[in-house]
Amino acid sequence: MPTVRRGSGRPLLLVHGLGSSWRSWEIVLPALAARREVVAIDLPGFGQSAPLAGPTSIADLPDALAQRSSRPPRWVARNDSIAA
Repeated sequence: MPTVRRGSGRPLLLVHGLGSSWRSWEIVLPALAARREVVAIDLPGFGQSAPLAGPTSIADLPDALAQRSSRPPRWVARNDSIAA
């Protein structure tokens, strides 16, 4: 899973909205990385990330993140999608 890391300190995981990639966070990465270790990822099947094997749904993505993480999951979820 493609990952971009910047900064140091308490880790902050940035997860893009559906149909996007880690690059949706590029504009705020420098400001966030000034205070935290920022980790921006491409969800499976988005950006430069390979899709999961077999049929997949949105419900499969959190488990895929946890399985591919180098650290135990201890994240706060934040959705960058804007609903109409």
